[in-house]
Amino acid sequence: MLLRRALSSLSIRRFDVVVVGGGPVGCEAARLSATLGHKVAVVEATRDGALLAAPTGWVSKALRFASRELGTASGDRRVPWRDVGAYVENTAGRALGKTAAAFAPLVNEDHVEAFAGPATFVGTNKIAVGDATLEAATVFLATGSTGTRVPSLPWDDPAAAEWLYDSDTIMGVGRLPEHVLIQGGGVIGVEYAFILRHLGARVTLVLREPSLLDGKAVDDDIRSAIAGRLEACGVTVRYEDGDVVSAEPPRTPRGPGRVVLGSGEAVACDVVLSAVGRSGATASLDLAAGGLRATPQGPRRRRRRAMRAASGARVWAAGDCAGRNAVSPPGLLSTGLAQCHVAVRDAFPEEWGPTKDDKMDADDGKDDGEDRERIQKVIEVDKDDAAFVLGRGGSTKRKIARVAGAEIELDEHALTITISGFKDQCLHAIDYIDFIRSSAWAP
Repeated sequence: MLLRRALSSLSIRRFDVVVVGGGPVGCEAARLSATLGHKVAVVEATRDGALLAAPTGWVSKALRFASRELGTASGDRRVPWRDVGAYVENTAGRALGKTAAAFAPLVNEDHVEAFAGPATFVGTNKIAVGDATLEAATVFLATGSTGTRVPSLPWDDPAAAEWLYDSDTIMGVGRLPEHVLIQGGGVIGVEYAFILRHLGARVTLVLREPSLLDGKAVDDDIRSAIAGRLEACGVTVRYEDGDVVSAEPPRTPRGPGRVVLGSGEAVACDVVLSAVGRSGATASLDLAAGGLRATPQGPRRRRRRAMRAASGARVWAAGDCAGRNAVSPPGLLSTGLAQCHVAVRDAFPEEWGPTKDDKMDADDGKDDGEDRERIQKVIEVDKDDAAFVLGRGGSTKRKIARVAGAEIELDEHALTITISGFKDQCLHAIDYIDFIRSSAWAP
């Protein structure tokens, strides 16, 4: 079995690297570390420790496809939730299977071991999981994020259990609401507004900002087009009215509750989704016990060191849990993977090999690459892979080039990617591109 389940009882297990988080970013950290010859442990708390199966990302994507396939553009027909559930399960099964198949060959069986359960620091670079304590010289945190909960909402009221949801718990809603109020005009709020409306629910989207996706690095024309599409499909959008003054849960399970907005408008709805942002999922790690003062994020003086813990401990973070750093924008898989490569390269500079940054830091007049031959590699891709590697506005391609230190050109007509640089740089870029292509099916 490629990833062996740890069954040790009350044991101390020693590894070169411990990766906390078994999603795409954490698995990439494990793969890179194993490729460099290190013995690696990966800890995953969700889905019985299954790697690349945490539900945060793939559920909404599967729901989005379900809304397109089963629903209507105008939302004029309610889709039975049993049909939606079956579609999501079938889609997830295929996607997770393809992801596992793509990841499995990249992991060295002798170097990677999986542990199931929540992880907690119990000392410097010591992590407890289940009955085992894992020790390692190097730790990578890739625990993802959790939905932000607005304190003014009644999260602890039992009557709100099947009425009030955040961007994590909405995945377990289990029914199609009659009328859902969505708080937040960011990516998640807008995505669920489209999903639920296309499936036939009435949707009211409320936000503090004067426009959708404000501060999300989205072009004004695109934001306007999205606003037009929401209006065309029947979503009610209330701008600059995203504050909830009071919230009254339903008196009967799955019945209508009542939300009063800052404008004084009262909205009756049987589901409330508060999607006002996400923050790093590090609260349960007990960072202080590991000698960490806060969510690990390093000094900004050098981009390649942006992922290391400020305390100087050999702890790096990548992905949504990393906080603000030089590799942005946050919340994207391509950003998390780029951060991961930066972190692993910084942790193991000798094994990784010389980089573009190293050459720039060399003494004036010294050519670190004069005895290294520059090469060019051309790989073929299909149309979908080309779009995925390019990324929004070319952002993913630029990240790959920056992390690998290579030059990358994508010909969208010939469907080829040309990679130029020294051999090690080209190989790093190809390695990164292959993983990103496989992540098109990632959860």
